[in-house]
This record gives sequence, C-alpha cells and structure tokens, in this order.
Amino acid sequence: MYEKKMDCTFCQPDESLEKRIVNRGKGFISFFSNPRFRRDHLLVAPEYHHTNAQKMGTQLLGRIVYEAESIANVIDHGYGSVVTQKSQPLQKENGIKMDHVHFHVWPRTKNDEKNGIVIPAPQSFDDFYVPSNPQEIAELDEDIMRNKHEFEMMFLRKKGMPWAEIWKHMETGSGSET
Repeated sequence: MYEKKMDCTFCQPDESLEKRIVNRGKGFISFFSNPRFRRDHLLVAPEYHHTNAQKMGTQLLGRIVYEAESIANVIDHGYGSVVTQKSQPLQKENGIKMDHVHFHVWPRTKNDEKNGIVIPAPQSFDDFYVPSNPQEIAELDEDIMRNKHEFEMMFLRKKGMPWAEIWKHMETGSGSET
C-alpha cells in the first residue's frame, strides 16, 4: 500500500497548490503549474507517493493518462497539446524537480518548432518565477484564477455548450467540475 510522503508537495498539498487544483479523480489530482512559466500548463499526479510510473499499476496509470489526454484535448489553442512524463527519482528534489511521478500537459504554441515540440525546462529557481512579496503572490493568484476560468470555458465549449450559454454560465458564477 502506498502512503503520502510527509515532505512531498504533491502528497501534502499546501494552500497554494490547493488553489491550482482543477480536478480530483480516483487516486489522482490535476492542477495548474505556475502560469508565469507557460500559460495553461497542467500537471496530473497520483494522490499517493510514487516514484516510478511503470510500478503504479495499470488502473491508476490508465486513469492518470486518460485525465492528461482529456485535458490535452481541452487545452488546444489551435496548435494542439502534448503530454509528457519523465520520472527522475534519483535526482535531488529542489522545488522544481520532484521525485513524485507526474505528467505534464503542455499546450503547443505557434513558436514551437515544427519538427518537434521544444518545452522550456527550468534548471534552477533562477529560471523559474517564484513570487517574493505579497503583491507578486497576489498577482500570481490572479493569474491562476484566470487560467482556471479560461480552462472551464474551454471545457464547456468542448462539451458542445454554445458560447452564449457559456458566457451566461460564467457570469452567474456557477462553476462546473471538470
């Protein structure tokens, strides 16, 4: 039986990560990464600590991959999306690299190379936006909420809801679960 690791950000989500969650499924969570890194970039991770995707079991792995592919289908700005996963359990965690298995859902842009996607990969905190004061934290929170709002609109549109109904739905503030 797998357990939640006490010092793992994904096993023990703090308030900051809780705000980013867009879906809780059976055994996994889906959440936005830092929107300052790449807009609409989401992660899907198992609820319990796993360091190797191949050892998670086919049911959980299947649910996670299905969730990631479903999100990729929604987050398409005309250039598609790609799902990636690279487990690096032997690398030291540094707040960017995590030993907890997770899948990335990357929206492609017109700036991606034509013969293969090039995803920016920060190597250190210097390459990654980390808010350092209350104003930056508030601005990041606003970006996260804006991303969640856009994601919900895209999700409703993919489900076939007409734009007029989507706008009405969003104005009333009645959220839907993704």
